[in-house]
Amino acid sequence: MDKTLFEYNSYKEFVLDWVSAQAKGGRGEFSRISKHLGLHQVVISQTFRGERHLTDEAAFKLCTYLRFSQTEIDFFMALLRFEKAGEYHLKRYYKDKLEELRKKAAKVSGRIGSHQALGDEEKAQYYSQWIYSAIRLGVDLEGVSSLEDLIEHLKLSPTIVADALEFLLESGLVEKDKKGNLETGPTLIHVDKKSPLVVSHHRNWRLKALEKYAETTDEDLFFTLPMTLSREDALRFREMLLDVISKITGQLEPSPPEQLSCLGIDFFKVLAPSE
Repeated sequence: MDKTLFEYNSYKEFVLDWVSAQAKGGRGEFSRISKHLGLHQVVISQTFRGERHLTDEAAFKLCTYLRFSQTEIDFFMALLRFEKAGEYHLKRYYKDKLEELRKKAAKVSGRIGSHQALGDEEKAQYYSQWIYSAIRLGVDLEGVSSLEDLIEHLKLSPTIVADALEFLLESGLVEKDKKGNLETGPTLIHVDKKSPLVVSHHRNWRLKALEKYAETTDEDLFFTLPMTLSREDALRFREMLLDVISKITGQLEPSPPEQLSCLGIDFFKVLAPSE
């Protein structure tokens, strides 16, 4: 499609263009939409090619089918209500609402090429869930260049992935190239090692590791070893682990991004030694 949702003044026109842009010219797409909405195909045809309008409930269901982010849902629903409104002042209200949402969406493209650092509020959101860093790294993988690709790889709700991606685009952590493909954005992230956000980062990925325990494959490695040892050996083991970490991180930059993995190492004192 040549235009984004935010460039449309009619939700019907957008849907018709979207369908036409699908594989095989959108053949069978309206049939799939009618099944998703629970409406007869005749009703769908009369809506998008006639004078009928979707109900709010049907329009919201359609948003989930189209895998919209929250901002896109807000805009699509405002488009619907704008077109349905008959009274002048109500129509004016939704027209102003559409302009507000367009400005919000424009901030995304305005951030592209900006090498600014992430703000404190944005950092807090970024480190609140593992999905943000997973998407930011994931868009560098071969074959992952769109929202649909991310949903396919992460196996999560389309709305969850779309909302997370929307935040990353707005903050400049992910951007789109000239062809509309996703890639890592220019915004910088720096968090002090003593920041509570670091604790959140560790916790989020440890929880993700716990989820993975139930479906471990031969490619995964999980190792837990409670132990007793001397203080001298504890310090020596720590240095050995730091050396391994240094070697691994040193090889990451030249390594081609073929898969997304997570390394978590925990080596900590469980009980304080008696003096």
